[in-house]
Amino acid sequence: MIGRGGFLLRALPPLRRSLDQVVAHAAEWERRNAALLADPSADGPLWAVLGDSAAQGVGLASVDEGYVGRVRRLLERRDGRPWRVLNLSRSGAVIADLLDEQLPRLSGLQAAGWRLDLVSAVAGGNDLRRTPLEQLLAAVPALVAAVPPGTVVATFPQGLKPARARAANAVLRRLAAERGLPVVDLWRATAPPFRGKYADGLHPNAVGVTDWVAAFTDALSLPAEVDPPRRPG
Repeated sequence: MIGRGGFLLRALPPLRRSLDQVVAHAAEWERRNAALLADPSADGPLWAVLGDSAAQGVGLASVDEGYVGRVRRLLERRDGRPWRVLNLSRSGAVIADLLDEQLPRLSGLQAAGWRLDLVSAVAGGNDLRRTPLEQLLAAVPALVAAVPPGTVVATFPQGLKPARARAANAVLRRLAAERGLPVVDLWRATAPPFRGKYADGLHPNAVGVTDWVAAFTDALSLPAEVDPPRRPG
């Protein structure tokens, strides 16, 4: 994400904060993942997260303020017990990275005896910007076919390349229905207006994440958030 133009990005305070969070949040999730994997006998259902910077919580001061942290709290309210989270996401990931890196890692853990109570695969924002449409429309079926049974998949959110997102979402919805996979409908939940929902123009802030949590709430039959962050009236 830094690459060419990185100097310019770091000159802009919101983007500089996000770039710093990419590093800090990745380190925090790796620390948590390592602690979880070091204690396979720990109790509590396990959620494996596949995705990109949104799953990492980039755009928020703490990883627990992202959709993963907030949905985890709703899972715990619903079930009355703690949930564990194994976050295999990576900032900047496209769907091909889920297929080539994250899903093989997940399969390895399952082969080693880890039982997963929930798997989510939420990605695509980076594909809308970087992946040619033909490749994108091939990647979506590959992802839907590759995830474990019962995996929660998500439509592409609104706000970027709407024609491409609609085309990809049509494929995802059809194939997810054929496999019986729950769908987190980010497209429906992230309707305009967009102002006040992004930390840097790319990553949702606490208000924007509220839309994402609402989509998970519908898909997983979770209790509604109590007093979620909202845009001032």
